[in-house]
Amino acid sequence: MSTPTNADSFVGGDFGLQIDSTEIGYVQKVDGLGFEVAAIAVKSNSIRGKGITKQMPGPTTMKEVTLVRATDGTDALSIWIKQAESGLLVLMRKNVSFFQNDTQGNPHKFFHLKNAWIKSWSLSTLESGSANPVTETVTFVHEGLTTTGA
Repeated sequence: MSTPTNADSFVGGDFGLQIDSTEIGYVQKVDGLGFEVAAIAVKSNSIRGKGITKQMPGPTTMKEVTLVRATDGTDALSIWIKQAESGLLVLMRKNVSFFQNDTQGNPHKFFHLKNAWIKSWSLSTLESGSANPVTETVTFVHEGLTTTGA
């Protein structure tokens, strides 16, 4: 069995959210961090006339990013959700970052979404007598994903 080292710090259970550099807090789940590059088939002929198909990289498409968190309605994300709901388009786009902490609780990797806006918002099922926290799910569309840190 291997001995834990600093290289073992990519545990997904300790991460949080920032909006325009303001730390919002921790979230339960983040899904969709990534992108897709289209493959374009280019057909040509060899010197001897044989058909050749090569693959070339095409446009990059950013994936939608979804977060789930316990809701309390008291922070910048809640205010942004209310602004999006009311159609205040001038306030729609913000820079969003998710940070991942190392085993000592220090941020060591950031995932930055450029010019993100809220595509959808939903509340978890409200059930009488349930001990589960009420969560909200927010889906973001964005113009670019960059990473910083380890």
